[in-house]
Amino acid sequence: MSTLYTVCKASGTEAEKVGTMAFSMESELWEGNTGGLDKQAFINAAETLLSGSGFWALLAKDHTGETVGVMTLSECAALYAGGHFGEIMEMYIEPEHRSAGVGAMLIDAARDFAKSKGWPFLEVGSPEQPKWARTLSFYKRQGFREIGPRLELALW
Repeated sequence: MSTLYTVCKASGTEAEKVGTMAFSMESELWEGNTGGLDKQAFINAAETLLSGSGFWALLAKDHTGETVGVMTLSECAALYAGGHFGEIMEMYIEPEHRSAGVGAMLIDAARDFAKSKGWPFLEVGSPEQPKWARTLSFYKRQGFREIGPRLELALW
């Protein structure tokens, strides 16, 4: 039996769903050790970012309207891009809905959104390898190419 999914752009009133799912992603990536971050901080950040500009979220919902996945997009700028481009900042799908085409639907919706913004491409950072090799393989199957590792410098 196949479950039907839809993808829509999140509104500001859905910040709790966006923040909660992003927190779930971080908890999974860091195996529960989120370095002192709490779910409410993610929800607060989602409320702020969704009410501004340059940040959007896409929600995947099942046939009952339950949110089962999220993707956040941010507008970036670089000379090599000739201006603005998009970056997938977070993407999370509830474990029981993985391998059901939800991720591909989110990527397709992100492609359409990126084209509507006139972005020449989307970038995404893949989590630590080889531990998250399945994630990297997913993005490659969706047409992404490797351009090198992403590094972070913590400032606080």
